[in-house]
Amino acid sequence: MKINDNRLYFWFALVMILVSAVFAAVACYSYCVVNPEIKNHLQAESDIPQHYREAYILLRSPHIFAGYDRFDGRSMGTRAILREFDRRVAEKEPFSEEHAIYLKMLFERRQQGTVLARNTAVYLLLVSLMGWGFYFHERKKPR
Repeated sequence: MKINDNRLYFWFALVMILVSAVFAAVACYSYCVVNPEIKNHLQAESDIPQHYREAYILLRSPHIFAGYDRFDGRSMGTRAILREFDRRVAEKEPFSEEHAIYLKMLFERRQQGTVLARNTAVYLLLVSLMGWGFYFHERKKPR
């Protein structure tokens, strides 16, 4: 019994392009909506405690590639920062300009996650194109 490669290539390419579209949507939303909003909060010159609080709340709910549950060795200090900032938000303590460096570090990590989401989407799109190439190549073969 011969496996039908056409169907295999077709479904592989289709699934890869759909997954790529999901990651591209996440990256696009982050680039176009969330990251500029966080940046505006971090660059605010008036009512700094409230803007920093809003920036942290946005940073605290990251997208799939910017999660804080996956730590590398370089960012292990992030856990202590998150605990402190979570406490500040829960107890409604004000943020100060001293916290800007930590918020910017969290924002940088989010931006890196956004770049990773974009790069993953492009990679999966290329894998999908490869699958489509195999699909059309198999269709042209004589049976």
